[in-house]
Amino acid sequence: MKQSLILFLLCCCLISCGQEKPKVQLSGKTFPKGTPQELNYENLAALLDDMKAFAASVKSLDQKMIQTINERYTGVLFQTTQAPLLLNVYPDPTNKAIIFLLHPKDPRTGGNYLLKFDKNFAAAGASVIELQIRTKDEQLPLNCILPVPDAGAYMQEYRSHSFEAKYTFRKQFVQSGTYDFDALAYPAYRTSGNPFVVFDLTKTELTDTSAHLTCECRQ
Repeated sequence: MKQSLILFLLCCCLISCGQEKPKVQLSGKTFPKGTPQELNYENLAALLDDMKAFAASVKSLDQKMIQTINERYTGVLFQTTQAPLLLNVYPDPTNKAIIFLLHPKDPRTGGNYLLKFDKNFAAAGASVIELQIRTKDEQLPLNCILPVPDAGAYMQEYRSHSFEAKYTFRKQFVQSGTYDFDALAYPAYRTSGNPFVVFDLTKTELTDTSAHLTCECRQ
């Protein structure tokens, strides 16, 4: 009887040790390094799929897959062009420039940008994705110095102009310190009701599309 019990426990141990970890399905898309990729539906779908795979790998302690996914996105950049939230605009006549202060937020709501598409993302079960753009200091605005021929004349007419900001950022996986991975699977993590992705801002360009003038913004 005792020998039978030992044999049974040994078999259970072998079966348990021989079980494979659940396979993680990566997206079939590999992004080039260093060339910013537009956040269109196809690219965002691939990113969300890999974020979901990363979360599953962390849960199953699959270090090899965690490293594979992290390396896959190291050096990868994304970009989106949106209307900027301008906090203040003032002239610098001495240097023939206009100084804009802006936040990477939606000017209509003052909140995070929402990317809306016609169909749901499989990894998120939603068609709206919130962009949470992290800067070096969340309390400070971006400073944009736009060279102009005549600062005084520009200040009189800029309110009738149209502006756009091109944001370039990266997605951090290992040690990201964010909850966007969990929010894909668990709606309770969605603070605003939408699945979201946290990006780290690397570059911002402000363009006056009416005057065809562009400058880079810094913090």
